[in-house]
Amino acid sequence: MVKEKTEKQIKFEKQIVKPFEFVLRINTYIICQRYFNIKGYNPDCRESLEIKEMVDDITGVNQSKELGVIPEFFKVGGMDHTMNDNELPYYQQNRTYDKDDIFTFEILRNNVNKLRDKTGDFNLDDLQKQSIIKSMFDGNLFHPNVRYEIDIRSIIPEIIHIIQNGMSLNEYTMFYGPVKLSRFNKLTSEEYSKIYQY
Repeated sequence: MVKEKTEKQIKFEKQIVKPFEFVLRINTYIICQRYFNIKGYNPDCRESLEIKEMVDDITGVNQSKELGVIPEFFKVGGMDHTMNDNELPYYQQNRTYDKDDIFTFEILRNNVNKLRDKTGDFNLDDLQKQSIIKSMFDGNLFHPNVRYEIDIRSIIPEIIHIIQNGMSLNEYTMFYGPVKLSRFNKLTSEEYSKIYQY
């Protein structure tokens, strides 16, 4: 039996929903989800070099560059555990018995026009969410205590600030050399398969 939502619950859901959101997951479990606005959103960002750089600023784990905001936060949290144990940093230890943990960070655009529906049947699942970009990184680089006791509330404002700045620029780089940048979800299956042919 499906429980009917009260008018108060529907009003609350409508208040929290904004045109954009980010979701951080470990494997399939949601760790953090936040709704926010972007003043001056430029849809050209979706097929630009800058959006890739923006996501690297948030989730990047490339060893030759600085860590992104989230991995850096996990690294600092993991130092407490390794310093107390007088061990090597966690990623340098041979931990073959760890299960695979993958963090996924996704930015979505919501159809907030659904909020204007006066019939009272508003449901968060009906927002026709559209994925703008998704990024993944290996959770096994970080101590299990950091992975499973995650509280990123202190860095949420910084994450949202990076997204708002990165998605509201006036101009974007749409070409990488002679190649026009495009999103994977706009490619046909034939075009997608050509990318992986050697």
